[in-house]
Parts: sequence; C-alpha cells; structure tokens
Amino acid sequence: FKNEIINNNNNIEWFPSHIKEGRMGNFLENMVDWNIGRNRYWGTPLNVWICNDCNHEYAPSSIKDLQNNSINKIDEDIELHRPYVDNITLSCPKCNGKMSRVEEVIDVWFDSGSMPFAQHHYPFDNQKIFNQHFPADFI
Repeated sequence: FKNEIINNNNNIEWFPSHIKEGRMGNFLENMVDWNIGRNRYWGTPLNVWICNDCNHEYAPSSIKDLQNNSINKIDEDIELHRPYVDNITLSCPKCNGKMSRVEEVIDVWFDSGSMPFAQHHYPFDNQKIFNQHFPADFI
C-alpha cells in the first residue's frame, strides 16, 4: 500500500512543485501505521460494540441498526456522543450476551479528513457541488 501511495504522489502535479519530493515525499517515505482510535473522552465515538461473554465485535451501520439490536429503547433523537452512546447496550447476535461499546474515540485527524465530505453530505447528496470543489485525487 505504501508503494502505491508513493507512486500516486509521483504522478501528481504539485503546486508548489517542491512539495512532491519535499514535505509530502518525506512524509510518505517515512509513514508508519496509525491507529484510528484514541483513549480520550472527547471525540467521535467508535461505533464498535464487543460482547462481554464471547468477544464478538459488531459495528452498527445506522441509528436504525443500533435501535434494532439494542437491549434498551433508543430514542430517534439520540445524541451519539459520550456519555449517552456509552449507555447503549446491544444484544449479541452470536450468544445473546450483552455488548458494550469500546471506550476509544476516533482520532482527531480522521474527523478533520472527513469534514469536506460531511459538510456536503457526500456521497449521498450534492455530488456535483462536491466534485466542483474537490477535483484533486491523491489516493
């Protein structure tokens, strides 16, 4: 994967041009794996629940999915941030045990990188507007 990203960087016309081999090139040559989760209180909670009995992991894909698998009733207007999301207990599809949300939150860099997509609700809406504002490809 790293070599593919480096090759993609070499095919980009950078402005200013020294970024290709300088800041970005150096970053790509020396990059290491970076976990998306952090042990913090503030941040976007990871949407992963783990069974307390069998360790089965589950990531709900929507609020509806969360509601369908919750042991307790979840309101339509649930605030999916801490501490509220931590109070949601799911039923394990493997053993019917109780599932609790992992404690980690998403790293702030992931949040920052998703902002251009979220502000336009892309790819669900506003594809034309998004494509006009973000024509650059990197990866």
